[in-house]
Amino acid sequence: MAVSLIIRVLVAIVFVWAGVTKLLDLHAFSEILLAYKLFPESTISFLVYYIPILEFFISLALLLPKTSKVGSWAAFTLFVIFEATLLSLIVRGIDGDCGCFGKFGGTPKWAFIKNIFFLLLIVYSMKSANKE
Repeated sequence: MAVSLIIRVLVAIVFVWAGVTKLLDLHAFSEILLAYKLFPESTISFLVYYIPILEFFISLALLLPKTSKVGSWAAFTLFVIFEATLLSLIVRGIDGDCGCFGKFGGTPKWAFIKNIFFLLLIVYSMKSANKE
């Protein structure tokens, strides 16, 4: 249980950090999302707020004992969505800022590798929590 809790806390911190950095510069985050060329321009103003808020709710769910399982699944799902988005950027040769931490995110290739690490941590956490 201790390992699972440590992983959930770590992932929650990452999501809070990511959400805060996006909210601190909404304009930069919206420019990053526009550069993805994945979303209609009309949805960007929604996504710019929705993604950080979702990251905050997932963080909270990860930390609360009664919602930690749902939080783990939500974190896993969001990372899979992020990975699909990053893979799309890599395949299409779009090599700007990934937007993971607002304008401080790094390249899509780096973010893809980093997210695999977090996905493995979450899976390990869920498996170890199920054994208890």
